[in-house]
Amino acid sequence: MKKVLGKIKKLENKIQSTINRKVEDALNGKMEDKYSTLLLIPALLWFLIRVIPKPTRITYPCQRATVNFIFIKTGLMFATVSKPFKLLSNRFFRRTSTKIIFISVIFFILMFSEQIAIAYYQARYSLITGGIITPLTEYGVNLPEPHRVVRVHANDATNWDFSTGYYWEYVNQDLIDQMVGEGVKELTDTSTTQEAWQTIMADYNSGDMVGIQINGNDFTVGGNPLSNINTLPHIVNGIIKGLVAIGIPQDKIQVIEPTGGGNGYRRFSYVPYFSEKIHDLYPDVTLFDGSAKLYSTTIETVMGPVYLSDLVRDVDHLIIVPIMKSITPRWGNTGTIKMMQGSISNPGSTHGGDGTGLALPTEDNPNVVIYKNENVIGKVRLIVADGIYGTWTGIHFNGGYGGADIGVSITDRPQPWITFGDGAPNLLFFAIDPVAVDCVMYDHIKRERDERNNLPSVDMAPFDDPQLRGGADGVYPLGIYEHGPPYLQINYVEVELGGTPCGCGDWQAQGCGLGGCTADEQYQIRACTPSGCNIEEQCIYDESCAPTIPSEWRTCSELWNQDCGNMPDFDNTFDDCQSSSDVSSDNHVDEIYLNASDTISGQTVRVKCEFDPYSEISEEYIWYYNSLYWRILYEGNAPNNQIHNVTVDFVVDDVIGEHWVRCITDGDGTGITECEDGTWFDHDDANFNNLGRVQLSLSPNPIWGGKILTATASGLAGFDEKKVYIKQGMYKTIRCSCILSDGQCSCDTTSPKPYESNTITTLYAQIDLNDDEDFDDVGEEDSEDLIILCRARGEGCTDEEGCCFGSYCRNSVCSSGGGGGGGGRNYVAPYFVLPYLLEDGVPVIIFTILVITEIIVITLIVKKLHEKNS
Repeated sequence: MKKVLGKIKKLENKIQSTINRKVEDALNGKMEDKYSTLLLIPALLWFLIRVIPKPTRITYPCQRATVNFIFIKTGLMFATVSKPFKLLSNRFFRRTSTKIIFISVIFFILMFSEQIAIAYYQARYSLITGGIITPLTEYGVNLPEPHRVVRVHANDATNWDFSTGYYWEYVNQDLIDQMVGEGVKELTDTSTTQEAWQTIMADYNSGDMVGIQINGNDFTVGGNPLSNINTLPHIVNGIIKGLVAIGIPQDKIQVIEPTGGGNGYRRFSYVPYFSEKIHDLYPDVTLFDGSAKLYSTTIETVMGPVYLSDLVRDVDHLIIVPIMKSITPRWGNTGTIKMMQGSISNPGSTHGGDGTGLALPTEDNPNVVIYKNENVIGKVRLIVADGIYGTWTGIHFNGGYGGADIGVSITDRPQPWITFGDGAPNLLFFAIDPVAVDCVMYDHIKRERDERNNLPSVDMAPFDDPQLRGGADGVYPLGIYEHGPPYLQINYVEVELGGTPCGCGDWQAQGCGLGGCTADEQYQIRACTPSGCNIEEQCIYDESCAPTIPSEWRTCSELWNQDCGNMPDFDNTFDDCQSSSDVSSDNHVDEIYLNASDTISGQTVRVKCEFDPYSEISEEYIWYYNSLYWRILYEGNAPNNQIHNVTVDFVVDDVIGEHWVRCITDGDGTGITECEDGTWFDHDDANFNNLGRVQLSLSPNPIWGGKILTATASGLAGFDEKKVYIKQGMYKTIRCSCILSDGQCSCDTTSPKPYESNTITTLYAQIDLNDDEDFDDVGEEDSEDLIILCRARGEGCTDEEGCCFGSYCRNSVCSSGGGGGGGGRNYVAPYFVLPYLLEDGVPVIIFTILVITEIIVITLIVKKLHEKNS
């Protein structure tokens, strides 16, 4: 028994020793929020309101963070007022001076409870993932506007004709240096370049190593490393110039391309021009690539473990130089966040398919997880994005990654941008917020792709942005997610440098079908100065060339090719209803006016009936027939015996085909019908053609997560060859698209994996019927709610009936762990620990014991602190 008690005592001493050390580490930090205890009650209420109706919400990020906050605060407060603690107080704190010390210690612990929590959870998180996360607010750069993105443009930065030699041979180094200098000044709100770099590198200490990480994705021996786009060495030179100017030695600067061997090393030896350009100006700067094969830091992701390069780990400061580059339709632009793939040993392991891996629009996106690692986010001092040439398409826009670009050259070689006068963009972007700068670059690429989609015979694939949304997700987002311009949250600044600014006159119409335009397009030209600095001719759809939905008035007389006001009347009804009585020359309809001949379902149409009544006893009616049934639009009596008009607006029913409007005057009051049969009446008809509206149907629905979903658009006539986009969710992200043929088309996408079964997401079908470049008009959008099924953790699963997000089907049971059979754990943020234990299936009784244990441990902490002060 003594041995058992001795072991327990040793264990208690070990626990106390460990906790004391962790608390001491926490108390050495900075105070974050001494008043946060006041938030306990609203936090508890919010948690109960959200979780009681649906207990599975405890796995949501916001509820995980809230429950962590509640337990830490409750534990600390309970430790100070509980009866067991009072007994300890009576036993150990008999002297008044000791009680004062004790109260002071308790007050001190409560004030610094956030630091204790952070130390506690970072310790547990490091045991799980081998690293910690540093919030964005702890970046080592103090900027006046942390979400500022500066765009610097210089027309003369390049002079390549896109055919002669290589793109990197035609870059103006002096102007690039000037662009870098102006960019960092604008970013930091400083007046000199030296001040700007001193602000950016404020945490630099003598002997520190600065790493400049580039995107050399096409530094591959099997591709076209000299022709395909990579980060320009001229930009790296501009950065080195600024670093050297504030006293950082060249030999303390490394240019790194750390992509690992899983996808083939990216080696500087394949592109000798790169190191030559650097060493011509800065011979003591070193260049390293992934051939060193050193990847010692493990980072857990939902796709399994990845291994961070020592080239990133071993530098003290990091400057990232991404490219304004399209990567795939499904992933969007490569930018800053996607460049994290170039920091690990085997990028291909995280790719996944549609809805997984890099297509995840949440904080679990592997690239977001990598960026949040302390070895990356804690070292980033600056992002200088290369938009000098950029790419708006690429080799992965071939149909295998969510869509294909049709009618354009699919290549990673730089091509002209029509949004920049059929030339190079000549842009650099400066930021510290990776999400914001990636959003701005995405918007530039998207604008170019949209412009090209207007060209004849061009069909650009959808272009998604899941990594940007993932970067803005969670309690610790990487930055601001917003698309524009204009931007409301991103502090976006444009700087113009060098060359003559491009100015263009108004577009001038030249005629329909000219200049290579189709019959329904207007050929337009304009003059720009300097000549050719921007697009100077274009083909734009013009309904006056070939009207699809004309707006002119349509009449009864035009339809029947006779005067509908003549009496006795000829047959001007479309059915077997008698047109008029033979004796109704003093009681008749003179004319019908419709303001449309072709309509869309849901469109408002105006009808005007011109009546010539016998007297005020004459009854007047307006009826509407949608090719299936009649409905009355108006009934009333004539005001007098004078000719007058009755105007009615009505909404077109959702039936494709020929629709009719009938105006009736009835002098003997035989009843309210669409076909009068008395002695003094007149019926006149006019028609219009309804072209329908877009209608969406999803199959199957419900559907299991991660399975093929077929979206079918139908319900239209006369719009063949038009594109329909299938979109999803609040942000209406494009999932797939198709071209109408015989009034319908279909495309396939993959249903997302939900957090819980019976999750509902909304899908939309959108089509621009009137070519006004939006989907806001009547009949241009339809939606359907999609129900997504999945098996919860612990439930049985099959290939067809998969697990919910965060679980994987192993041995026919849904369980936690990394994907792809890697056996790794799910990514866990440091503020998720207690709910993480719940999510892993720890019984409630064990969870309760853990909470009580933590309260007792806190009590022991206070006791230990008292003993030290006695």
